[in-house]
This record gives sequence, structure tokens and C-alpha cells, in this order.
Amino acid sequence: MRLNGDAGADSTRGLSGAIDFAPQGSPMSFGVAALQTESTPPGVAAAGDATTRSTSWSLDAGYDFGPVAARLGYADARDADLRSSRSMSATLS
Repeated sequence: MRLNGDAGADSTRGLSGAIDFAPQGSPMSFGVAALQTESTPPGVAAAGDATTRSTSWSLDAGYDFGPVAARLGYADARDADLRSSRSMSATLS
């Protein structure tokens, strides 16, 4: 389990967390992560709300077959009034 918080210049703040779970002796593993950030770009005029808010989260699951391992994942990221993206991933190693 991981939890992280930060604060920086220009009203930048962030909070993130993740949990990875792999039962002992099991070939299965699971993970979930989330992130939320907020910032105000420097030099932006005070007219209106210039704060950018971003959120993202992801889920993944894997299986270790011995000589080969596979992992599937899904992620979602959004910046308020700017972008929204979703992605799926697959890894074979």
C-alpha cells in the first residue's frame, strides 16, 4: 500500500494512493491506483477560475504461469473541462 501527498509552488497540490495485492503462494496479483491533483499555472490572469483539476485511476490484474506471465489493465484520466482518456493494456512477459 502506498499513499502520497504533496504541495508545491503556484498552489499545486496532489494526493495519490495505490494498493497492490498478491496472495502468498498464489500466481494471481491485483492492483488499484488513484491520483488527484490541482494547480494554478503561474502568470494566469485572475479572471475566472484558472485552476486545473486532474483525476486518474487504474486497475490491473496479472497471472504468473511460471515461464510466462500475463497482465491486463484499465486506466481512466480526466482534466476538468480539458480532456478525458481511457486506455486498456495487456502485457505478456
